[in-house]
Amino acid sequence: MGSERNKRLLQVCAVIGIALGAGHVAQSGQRNVSYASVLSQMTPVDVIALSATAETQPGPRVPFTDDMALPVLPLATSRPDVSAPARLDMPSALADLECTPVLRLAPAAGAMIDVGLSSPCHPSARVVLRHAGLAVTYRTNSVGALTARLPALEEQALVSVLFAGGTTIEAQLALPEAAQMRRFGVQWLGPLAFGINAFENGAVYGGPGHVSAADAGRPTDGQQDQGFLTLLGDETVDQPMLAEVYTYPAGSSDVPILVEAAVTTKTCGQDLLGETLNVAGGTVALTDLSVTMPGCDAAGDFLLLKNLVPDMTLASAN
Repeated sequence: MGSERNKRLLQVCAVIGIALGAGHVAQSGQRNVSYASVLSQMTPVDVIALSATAETQPGPRVPFTDDMALPVLPLATSRPDVSAPARLDMPSALADLECTPVLRLAPAAGAMIDVGLSSPCHPSARVVLRHAGLAVTYRTNSVGALTARLPALEEQALVSVLFAGGTTIEAQLALPEAAQMRRFGVQWLGPLAFGINAFENGAVYGGPGHVSAADAGRPTDGQQDQGFLTLLGDETVDQPMLAEVYTYPAGSSDVPILVEAAVTTKTCGQDLLGETLNVAGGTVALTDLSVTMPGCDAAGDFLLLKNLVPDMTLASAN
């Protein structure tokens, strides 16, 4: 394992050298484009475009599991007004009622939020879940339902869902324990590209305490003596918006964290736009992240980003 990892690190060093020498890396403030500006220029159709073809690959990166119990989702929140004037088209009114989206939130261990969406008139639809600066894409199932789990970033957790055409539904949940959580995240536009690596208790790559997508850990009730990583978003939808969020162990804020940017056939030669999220005391700080990836001849290698907490720096790998 050690020799394999050393070989990989040498590849990282080489790619970073290429990137720096050719001006491939842009940090916040060095370009006239940012993650937020790109999102602000998108129309609802751009942001919520429905997929033109069905995907055959598995969907969400974080499937809903049996232990994520949610209240039963009603199809509607009110009844039609039977005292309305006689000209009311009752079949149409009932159809509108059945199409009304319903969003329900429930607390989960580790100051997490279980999200349940019922929207029968939005089957197999691309939607954006948003919370305190975090924005990720998912797809509803064939009956317009969606379940997901988000990390609470604020004590008064407001979660919204954006549909095609600009329709939005939102719900709020009080989670006082969110103020006790220290979290770091990265979110981006485009295919799977970034990966968080946290090294608890002096961990090394692949060893106990190395938290990554390969060994993400799990939130627990009460004091969290180990950190955990939450993988967010469905990369199979059009224009995916993905994220990873690391939650520190209770009482710890000095865990070394680095982010790897994978050079793949989907990311090579591309500008990757994103943001980092630093969360402490229920306050979220967002920082632009912009990286131009090397050419496709470097596919299979990685860029290594260090010192992102609290300052964003592309570090030398040596």
